[in-house]
Amino acid sequence: MKVTRKLSILLAIALLLQIGLPAAGWTLNQSAVTAAPAGPVAVSLSPADNLTGVPLGANLILTFDEAVRAGASTSYISIYKSSNNSLVEAISATSGQVSISSNTVTINPTLASTNYKFELNTEYYVMIDAGAFLNVSNGAAYSGIQNATRWNFRTVVTEDTVRPTYVSRTPEGGTHAITTSLSITFSEAVYAASGNIVLSSTDDMRYIPVTASSVTGSGTNTISIIPDGALMPSTTYTVTVAGDNFEDASGNTFAGMSWSFTTAAAPVNLSSTDPFQPADNAILVPIDSNLTIRFDQAVQRSAGKSIEIRRVSDNAVVETIVANSSRVTLSEGNTVATIDPVSNLASSTAYYVIIEPGAFTRPSPNTSDWFYGISAATIWNFTTGYGNDVTPPGLTGVTPTFGGTASGTNTLLTLTFNEEVYPNTGNIEIRQYNGGTLFRSIPITSPRVTGGGTKQITVDPNKYISSSDPAKSFVNNTRYYVTIGNRAIRDGAGNFYAGISSTTGWTFTVTQDGTRPMLSSLTPANGATAVPVQSQFAALFDKPVMTGPGAITFNPANSSGSAVSVTGSFSVDPANNKRILITPSQPLAANTNYYVNIEENAVLDLVGNSFVGILNTYQWTFQTIGGDTTPPTITRSEVSGSIIRLIYNEPLKADLKPSPASYYVTVAGAPRNVTAVKVEGNIVALTLASSVGSNQKVVLSYTKPATGLVQDMSGNEAATITNLEVSNGSTGTVPVVSSGTAYGNTVNLNFSESLFSVNTFAYTQFTVTVGGASYSPTAIWHSGNIIQLTVNASITSSQPVYVSYTPNSYPLLGVSGNTVSAFSNYTVNAGNTGGGTVGDYFAPTVVNITANGTLVSVKYNEPLNSSTAPAIYQYSVTADGSARTISNVIVAGDTVYLTLTSGVATTQQILVSYIATNATLKDYSGNSAASFTNITANSGTGTGTGQTGALRGAILKGRTLTLTFNETLNQVSVPSSSTFVVRINNLVRTISTVQVAGSAVILTLSSPANVGESATVSYLPTGVGLVTLGGQSVASFTNANVANQTTLLDNLTGDYEASDGGGIAIKYTGATTTADTSPAGVSASRYTVSNDKFIAAG
Repeated sequence: MKVTRKLSILLAIALLLQIGLPAAGWTLNQSAVTAAPAGPVAVSLSPADNLTGVPLGANLILTFDEAVRAGASTSYISIYKSSNNSLVEAISATSGQVSISSNTVTINPTLASTNYKFELNTEYYVMIDAGAFLNVSNGAAYSGIQNATRWNFRTVVTEDTVRPTYVSRTPEGGTHAITTSLSITFSEAVYAASGNIVLSSTDDMRYIPVTASSVTGSGTNTISIIPDGALMPSTTYTVTVAGDNFEDASGNTFAGMSWSFTTAAAPVNLSSTDPFQPADNAILVPIDSNLTIRFDQAVQRSAGKSIEIRRVSDNAVVETIVANSSRVTLSEGNTVATIDPVSNLASSTAYYVIIEPGAFTRPSPNTSDWFYGISAATIWNFTTGYGNDVTPPGLTGVTPTFGGTASGTNTLLTLTFNEEVYPNTGNIEIRQYNGGTLFRSIPITSPRVTGGGTKQITVDPNKYISSSDPAKSFVNNTRYYVTIGNRAIRDGAGNFYAGISSTTGWTFTVTQDGTRPMLSSLTPANGATAVPVQSQFAALFDKPVMTGPGAITFNPANSSGSAVSVTGSFSVDPANNKRILITPSQPLAANTNYYVNIEENAVLDLVGNSFVGILNTYQWTFQTIGGDTTPPTITRSEVSGSIIRLIYNEPLKADLKPSPASYYVTVAGAPRNVTAVKVEGNIVALTLASSVGSNQKVVLSYTKPATGLVQDMSGNEAATITNLEVSNGSTGTVPVVSSGTAYGNTVNLNFSESLFSVNTFAYTQFTVTVGGASYSPTAIWHSGNIIQLTVNASITSSQPVYVSYTPNSYPLLGVSGNTVSAFSNYTVNAGNTGGGTVGDYFAPTVVNITANGTLVSVKYNEPLNSSTAPAIYQYSVTADGSARTISNVIVAGDTVYLTLTSGVATTQQILVSYIATNATLKDYSGNSAASFTNITANSGTGTGTGQTGALRGAILKGRTLTLTFNETLNQVSVPSSSTFVVRINNLVRTISTVQVAGSAVILTLSSPANVGESATVSYLPTGVGLVTLGGQSVASFTNANVANQTTLLDNLTGDYEASDGGGIAIKYTGATTTADTSPAGVSASRYTVSNDKFIAAG
């Protein structure tokens, strides 16, 4: 239907016809249509019953006595021709053609069969099904219209196609009052349709909807428009009426027009002298001041008009005062208005005043002559004084922070206060913390101090003043303290800042980062094989890094072959700014040994220190896929719950999906369906339709299809398996966090077993709390049993850090087939709070107990204080009811390790009990673990639930060689130094000590390695060896390549540091200090460096 079919038009037509058009030949016979009791009643119809001359584009409108809603979709409004009772259109009550607004229903027929409008001079009637509309109050149904005579009408004889035109319009030209209204007289009755009438000037733009209450006269020849508020004085306005604003009863739109007029000067104005008190832009205004405004003539106050006092900082209305209220008085012949705010204004606050147009007018009878008012925030504004402020200014922050660090020797000092402050008299002194040597004594009125009159004072201790007071830099790696006199800084009310007198109140250390970024790990690891020819490589560093101008290249180890060097493009990993991702510019050659070179300036830390690079052929080597022709073989099989794990002797292609139909499994002789197969790492995990009991025999067979989908990284297919008896571990233990670390913007969690691949959105399930503030991680990284979370925080070792995990759409799954359970407030860092971890009032609880050989491990849900280890007598262990003697108790991390004098068998039932005391087995918050009795331990089955720990990488720095494994190691099982063989430049180097920490083994060599020397390490266990927390022995390895990251500094004492631009600097601690006098007669320190310091550095 046309836009002319509008409720407002037809209601106006009906109204017009009722009051003034019977003589024109239209007849009106309006009658109320009744409804069933308690149902809605139609009180009017449009077009009215028996109405003639109805426009061809009319809508049908029912007005009820109460609010209604649509009934069933099977109820219809039907329109018929009276001449032959033919159905013109049936409209469902729930159709989009039916709109309901409270008690008014508008029906918009499409009339597609008659050119989308009613036919000329044709009579129609309307039928409505009962229940088409229901009342909102109780759902009672409208009885409908079932009589053809109840609602009928006849359309116009001749269709009106002539547009309405305007006859006159006001105001136009000349000068007109600022309160003038607009009027348009048309050639015929018109109706408000849609859009806006635009009233515009250079500084004033108003959009007036034609359906607004300020636009009247719809349905008549004259439309009146009353602008909202007074117009601007002495201003030319343009009125624009659009073509869609008005239309006549037949839907013919007015063509539109525009005209202009000019307003007269405002009849009431401000006085030309001192119109405001306090004056515009006044400061230090008393907080209890009244506001006065002076006019150029006598005025009177108006009802319904207001005066507002607003705050500049946020435009908030502080107080609204009605102009004719008792708080506004007139004086001096009614030319001065005094405004008395209800409450005092706030001190040291900026305000502005808004006065509504017409709030003041000429006296009666000329009240239509208005004061234009104040509508802008810049006309009358002022700032209050300090009032009765007796509170001294408070310090809200400093930089460098209290006890913090400054990253440069020319750093600025800032003090931020809770209010504006001003310099007074006194000094700011900066002294070295050790010895109290004066660095600067700066008068508060010195050019080195800026920011008076604001909330922040900035001190530039390094600034040049004169030749006798030159520039001066802080000394690197030196601690300073600041003192400030108690009369040096004041607020505007004269209250003095208390100052800083203590030598420990504001201390900071100047330290320029001269430490190069160091490698933490390489992917693939040094010495890796079967590396895909189109792999992405990664290097992880110990700090955030960025890319530099240097190059990274992949070089074939055999220069006489056909393979060529390939450059790599590299960038910072968007998920971890400590990792560089490297992609070869073209595929590498198959079955080829490569080494990676990284130029010195290819990788930089965020302050520009460059990574030393890899410029040797040993540190990062690998072999591409293609040389391996041996199929993978199963080294171990195990089942726990509903998961069977087939552990192969090498990594498998995880992107291949073997079919469950290739496997056949029996449990206790009965077939058991395989519902899913997943490949990850060197494991094929089968999911069974139901769990396996602890004593049931499990047999598995696998038929390799034509193209086997269990393949190693070289594409060799695993062979068919026939009747493999799977070891029944019956492990119900869920993976748990065994340890964790947090520093910088990363949190590392070590789990008790390796995890399957995690979803990239799994970080959304974690919450990290740092020093009481909660953070949502922004990224996650996973490798083996390690999860690394990235957070937007800067974590220090002194801050308590807790991690919570709530699984949702991306749960973590261990290779045992068990999901990681939710945990909350796992303590990663206990922090230096002195009183324990803030907010931890919960005792540690047992997560699980495992027994393997002579070792029983009692794992808790949080780290335990190793100094609170229980005595041996507090534990008891029985095997099949027989007590076992305990020889030792050790607390490490979150686990208590019990050493038995004799081992336990895999088939025995192991029960563990503990008797608690208030003084033993506490967490870092001092909460004691509770007693427990006869908890059953999982004694293992020989196959175990853990994986054999695999070496991930080895890094050598000076005399320290760190071996990193793919899972956490048992800190109780420490092999002797003879178990390891380290070769430096192919010569055996003696090992002094062996230390196990987390997933790392730290070997201390008898003498340090030199820069650039090659290194290998072998592990050949004979007696006590490395054991994972899962109880598995770490397999031996020989001649694993070691990344030698030794620098000159690694082999020197603490008297040396890296020098700016390279080289080595001798610290002042490496010299003998004596008091002396400079040639200028100034007291100074003389530093004497002995020859041996230069020889050592050389």
